[in-house]
Amino acid sequence: MSVDARRQLVTEFNLCSNCLRSGHNSNNCLSKVNCFICASRHNTFLHVDASSCAPTTSSTLLQIDNPAPNLSMSDNKRDKPIQVNDSNIALTSAAFLTSGVQSTKILGSATIRVRDSYGYLHYVCALIDSGSMDSFITSSCAHRLGLPMRRCNMSVTGLGQNSVQNIKGVTCGSIIPKYSSEPQFELPLVVIKKITSNIPIVPLPSGVREKFSHLCLANENFDKPCKIDILLGVECFDRIYDGGRYTPGPEYPCALSSVFGWVITGQLQHSEVLSPIKDMTSLLVSTCQLDDVVQRFWETEEPPSVRIKIPEYDICEQQYKKCTYRDTNGRYVVPIMLKENYSDLGSSSELALNRFLNLEKRLSRESHLKSEYVDFMRQYEEMGHMVQHKNASSNNTYLIPHHCVLKPESTTTRLRVVFDASCPTTNRRSLNDIVHVGPKLQIDIVDLITKFRLHVVVFTADICKMYRQILIRPEDRSYQHIFWRKDPNDPLKEYELNTVTYGVSSSPYLAIRTLRQLAEDYESQFPLAAQVVREDTFMDDITTGAVSIEAAKLLKDELVALLQLGKFELRKWSSNHSEVLSNIPFEHLQSTKLFTEPSSEHTLKILGIKWDPLTDQFSYSFSNDFKLEYTKRSILSIIARIFDPLGWISPVVFCAKLLLQEMWRLKLAWDEPIPPNLAKQWHILAANLSDLRSIKLSRLVLPSGQSEIHLVGFCDGSSKGYGCCVYLCVVTLQGTTTNLLIGKSKVAPLKPLTTNRLELCAAVLLARVLNHMYELLKSKLNIKSVRAFTDSSTVLSWLRTAPHLLKTFVANRVVQITDLISSELWFHVSTHDNPADCCSRGTTCDVLTTHKLWWTGPPWLHQTPLNWPVQNVFIPEQELPELKPLASDCFISSNRHLNEMYKMFFENRSDIADGLAVRHISWEFNPPSAPHFGGIFESGIKSTKYHLKRIAGAQVLTLEEMITIVTKIEAILNSRPLCALSSDPDEVNVLTPAHFLVGGPLIGLPEVPLEDSNVCVRSRWQMLKKITQVFWRTWQRDYLHTLQQRNKWLENRGSVNVNDLVILVESNLPTLSWKLARIVQVHPGPDNIVRVVSVKTASGSVFRRPVPLGSIKPSIIDMECGQSVEQQLLHPRTCTTPSRGRRILQP
Repeated sequence: MSVDARRQLVTEFNLCSNCLRSGHNSNNCLSKVNCFICASRHNTFLHVDASSCAPTTSSTLLQIDNPAPNLSMSDNKRDKPIQVNDSNIALTSAAFLTSGVQSTKILGSATIRVRDSYGYLHYVCALIDSGSMDSFITSSCAHRLGLPMRRCNMSVTGLGQNSVQNIKGVTCGSIIPKYSSEPQFELPLVVIKKITSNIPIVPLPSGVREKFSHLCLANENFDKPCKIDILLGVECFDRIYDGGRYTPGPEYPCALSSVFGWVITGQLQHSEVLSPIKDMTSLLVSTCQLDDVVQRFWETEEPPSVRIKIPEYDICEQQYKKCTYRDTNGRYVVPIMLKENYSDLGSSSELALNRFLNLEKRLSRESHLKSEYVDFMRQYEEMGHMVQHKNASSNNTYLIPHHCVLKPESTTTRLRVVFDASCPTTNRRSLNDIVHVGPKLQIDIVDLITKFRLHVVVFTADICKMYRQILIRPEDRSYQHIFWRKDPNDPLKEYELNTVTYGVSSSPYLAIRTLRQLAEDYESQFPLAAQVVREDTFMDDITTGAVSIEAAKLLKDELVALLQLGKFELRKWSSNHSEVLSNIPFEHLQSTKLFTEPSSEHTLKILGIKWDPLTDQFSYSFSNDFKLEYTKRSILSIIARIFDPLGWISPVVFCAKLLLQEMWRLKLAWDEPIPPNLAKQWHILAANLSDLRSIKLSRLVLPSGQSEIHLVGFCDGSSKGYGCCVYLCVVTLQGTTTNLLIGKSKVAPLKPLTTNRLELCAAVLLARVLNHMYELLKSKLNIKSVRAFTDSSTVLSWLRTAPHLLKTFVANRVVQITDLISSELWFHVSTHDNPADCCSRGTTCDVLTTHKLWWTGPPWLHQTPLNWPVQNVFIPEQELPELKPLASDCFISSNRHLNEMYKMFFENRSDIADGLAVRHISWEFNPPSAPHFGGIFESGIKSTKYHLKRIAGAQVLTLEEMITIVTKIEAILNSRPLCALSSDPDEVNVLTPAHFLVGGPLIGLPEVPLEDSNVCVRSRWQMLKKITQVFWRTWQRDYLHTLQQRNKWLENRGSVNVNDLVILVESNLPTLSWKLARIVQVHPGPDNIVRVVSVKTASGSVFRRPVPLGSIKPSIIDMECGQSVEQQLLHPRTCTTPSRGRRILQP
């Protein structure tokens, strides 16, 4: 039966369209179950199949008003993906509408079914796009389907790289055709707020549908604007269309046969007048997250931090030790580090197959790339690192998609195949989700480069294919399967990877941990090499040295022998002395020109830093082959090329940081032109970046014949930021040499700080860096002294002041500094001798290259330490800023303030007296020792003592407990209503004593009622809460009685009126809570006396309540009466409260 027939039956039998029962309609239906497809108030069997069931979200279309005529594109250009320089950018869709209404371009769409988290199928409208490398889903559709999301690192941008905000994450969806159950597509879907606006933009002429009426259409409403919830990308595009094509005429779009039905797409030429539309373009691009680039740029300026150990690290270590062994060849076999509580991964074959087919298409278009890719995989198989898997895959098999990464600067392997172990399966989990990442075992680059500068003779080497020299346990290899074949005409094969795989999150830990295990196993045989493996190795790069050529040769031979025992081989050898590499094969050297052409440039990159072995100097290179553009995206892309982990050019980087901070402060879009003042700054900075190539820094910082070694640091702060620098001073017979070890800089926070505080922040930064350098070098060098210099006398005075006397901001940082560097090691330096002044204010490249103060420190640093100016300048304590006020200071200040007040009152006493007389204000004073003269306020104290004595009873309270109770009672007394704050009938706010004390009403924290419970005497806190709660209940009851008490009715005192503010008597109110309401209507009796009123509370509720005669304002309305309003009118004399059994007299 069709849906229309079902709806007709429901109408004929007058059934509810939601529960299908009679006697009511859907508006009055009590069933909580709605339509499983659209969640509307109708039965699922009555759901009308419509592709527009999804809610609308904001469009990502980029509108271009009045475009130039040359913006239109021919069909063949439109169907091709636009080429973009960045390899990480992927085009997703493009559609152009030309000016006027003579033609309309139709994007292919289909009504599909998507499975929700409970297995139910929902109809949504999808856009089919061959230009998208990813598939998308709107966040509203993902929430409606209940699909779980995980975070992702990507951004989506439109035409001109305009960013689309709010990327929600990534989910996985099961796509099924509308007319059949096969095929099914398991796709990862990027969740964004909206994909596009309605497709088509305007309704199409009615004659278009008639041309395709004989076809089974994928979208029956293709001629009407339809809301798009899913975009299907290229990963399933080739499996959607089967090659069928139907074209009714040259002026009409074509129909393409697909698994979803016939998809209508193309250009429609027509003469009918349609609704006016704007010319627009839809373009989505998926890029890598630019914020990651910013984060990495800032992280290089952070001092090395202390690593925190977490329990997972112990689990990783135990699993590694328990499951690692060596095969008969001596090669290490390690576990893949699976988590113990992981569940079934699900199927990954379909997605891996889609990715591989897309890879094949790319390789077929780029023959040179295909040749390198095939060679890489052939070598992978020939070395036994992967084998063909001929058995049927098990449930625990995980197929990893793979792709290539190009490194044109590499001298050995230009192309590297990487594996995406983060690709989700049908269970929305990946291999990386179920393996331990392990602790970070890599040594910091700053430490490696600093130690590399200590050796007279140095050499570097690279462990060839380090990951692939370590085997994975056979029982874990099922998680490392891939699809591969050399040619698309060959049968597709499934391979198993036998070694540690690049792309699995546990691989870095396994590789470094295995190297350290090798060093531990043979430390007694190769002690020097074992130490190098532990301390001078960064991943697969070894940077080390020795004091002489002979010692370096011995160390090199030890390293080769040690690593051979683990089946590791060293390649890419380089050294500052050719004799060290005399027995290394020529093809294993880093550069074949290294010692044969001294006149040419032979700089190498070690750990990302350029080093010339011939001159033994570090240098910088900066390519100026970029187009100078004045947008945030362009500026960041250029600045991010500067790699300066040790901060040697931090004064230049500081200027770049200031520029970036200002762009972020102005909230500029990625491609929005920057203001002229920033453009001028960027032009000056960028024009001089090429001067970085002239900077040369000596690698060796320890000359021969040293007698003393000193570690000296400088810091400085300014309104722009703050920074520090550290120098190694070596005293020899020829004199003192100084070399810059490290520099760091930070921009000032957006929240303004005083210059003194910024100087203090600079001292904190220096203390951290200087302490780290000392801890790093103390085992390598005999450091005689460590000294820190600042040009701020305020900071020096703070460091010699007890922290408890300083304000919190300063005290916390003083403690940090003195914990790292003793205050006795801090000294004063003049501003013109402070090299840190460069990195706290910034400078350009051309100035920095010849800045002797920065590279070698102040002139006196080259003298013997006895001649260093180590004087200190302190500020007197009474003039030192940021001191806490002492108690005596408080009394002095109070005395001064009172004197000023007295003087003001005395000088204006006549005016004050006149003002008091006009307002009928007079002063009355109680005689000493006569508290009973207090009247009203004394009665409040009496009431407090009366109730407190009976509630606390014989309970013995400590001083702190008594203070706590009295403080809470004070809050209770000061919460009582006095009068209305406003005459507005819609407001129920009242004036309380607390308004005079704290400027507003008092609010109590929610508490569990304890009045009627038996609290254990050992729970002192609960006992205190019970005492205050009982006090509140009894005091509030008695206080309300005083407001409604009546003496003899000797005269008519009036009655309550409309808009009067009243207190409602309600039991079990929390502490400090008063139920307030406004009288909206009075109901007088036959004698015109009001005994019943209608009140309105703050929540808007209106109800009737009895009112006692003679009540004062705020009036008291009883809510605790057990009788109804009608019963009260019949029996108005008394009303008994069931909860407390007391009587309230009614007139």
